[in-house]
Amino acid sequence: MPQSQFSKIFFPTNLETNGPDWILEPFLARISGGVTFLVSIVASIFTPDAEKDRKGYPPLRSNLFLQCWIRRMRDLVYTSMISVPGEFVTFQDRKLVNDGNGGWACDYTGKQITCVDMGSFNYLGFASNDGQISDEVINSMHTFGLTACSTRSEFGEFPVHIELEKLVAKFLGVEDAIVCGSGFATNALNIPAIMDENTLVFSDAKNHSSVIMGLRLSKAVVRVFRHNDLHHLEKLLLNLFQSGEVHNFEKIIVIVEGVYSMDGSILRLPELLRLKAIFKFYIYLEEAHSFGAMGPNGDGIVDYFNCDPSGVDIYMGTFSKSLWAAGGYMAGSRQLVQHLRENGYAHLHATAMPPPIAQQIISAIESLMSEDGKSRLARLKSNSAYFKGELIKRGFFVYGDLDSPSACVACPNMGKIGFILRELRNRGVLATGVSHPAVGTTEGRLRFCMSAAHSKESLDYVVTQLTQVADLVYLRDSKIAENSAKIIFGKKIHEMSSYLQL
Repeated sequence: MPQSQFSKIFFPTNLETNGPDWILEPFLARISGGVTFLVSIVASIFTPDAEKDRKGYPPLRSNLFLQCWIRRMRDLVYTSMISVPGEFVTFQDRKLVNDGNGGWACDYTGKQITCVDMGSFNYLGFASNDGQISDEVINSMHTFGLTACSTRSEFGEFPVHIELEKLVAKFLGVEDAIVCGSGFATNALNIPAIMDENTLVFSDAKNHSSVIMGLRLSKAVVRVFRHNDLHHLEKLLLNLFQSGEVHNFEKIIVIVEGVYSMDGSILRLPELLRLKAIFKFYIYLEEAHSFGAMGPNGDGIVDYFNCDPSGVDIYMGTFSKSLWAAGGYMAGSRQLVQHLRENGYAHLHATAMPPPIAQQIISAIESLMSEDGKSRLARLKSNSAYFKGELIKRGFFVYGDLDSPSACVACPNMGKIGFILRELRNRGVLATGVSHPAVGTTEGRLRFCMSAAHSKESLDYVVTQLTQVADLVYLRDSKIAENSAKIIFGKKIHEMSSYLQL
């Protein structure tokens, strides 16, 4: 189908009449972020936060970030979805209105908008409300009900939980596994069961907030190394051993992620395993964005680099990114998993994973282990490399690696992010933006989540629309486009940094 016909069918928006003013919008996009931030700081000085109509009460929240960023982006966050994620997704349209209290609120317009879905974590395209997997989930709900109504340690354990844990362990090639109902809680509530004040942790600078929360609860001693910089980690380890400080701790654990979703970068696992052989530390591998999405079999980073699974001591991952489910797992030796069953807060005190969710994961993993799964993995890898390659050709700076399922486009000016995302929605593309505090104040980016469900046609449409919108705010860099011919596809983007001269 020609792109013009494709656009006409799915996205009938009249871009000529509804598009931005090409003179005003770039100027406003450049200055709005800085001006809003400055005004918010001045306002906070002269009008300190206070609880309205509650004299003497300190504020329960801070106004600065709320007014500077969230309120002006409120129509772009907390989007109300009304369809299953896939190549396309439908959501309820909203518009910004004055809330009558000096701020902004959102009203629903009554319109339903369909866009190319570049924002959902549906890496393998399992999201569906019909088919064999959905039928198996419905049958599970008829058998076990909707939820557990208890913790695993009391009356919340069902046969599907036991089956799932055995399947995850088999899939990863380890002895045992334990599953939790929340991916965030899998990190935050299990890390304190493994680490304490006698543990020294080396943590990647861009580890997920759930890891940071878990480390705070554990009271472990934490030292941060530069993102994905294993040479920096090696220097820290050398200093630790040369100073004799290593004797102050009972164990050393290095916490890393397989794929860092904010950058699309991939862990250099073979190099980390080399350091482990020298310094004898434990590896805690967080695979929220690599489990089910990386490697020829979908086993994650270990599979991607064809490493021995026994080289990693503690596996953690989530089921919400690749398998269209929820929850997470911890895996490794039987002793480790049994310790978590006896001491992990998520297992002891949180409601067990709903049985239908467990069945969804079981069915999806079984599909992943079949030829259907291999086909999905191949499409995801192909789509990711193609989409990122097309963006680089057009002068966008793309973070990370070609093979990772997250495409992050640099957009340092926070003021541009909201305008770009809003205009993309008007053109039929749903994407997300990332800014401070998730990344540095000058490290804002647009994030596009890849999926096996995407067709080349939809990816071409997204690239075209993003290019047009980016030109309104001068986001592209001609030096990248000039050198794009030198890029050899199949290599990692980090290996091509010499060509991407900004």
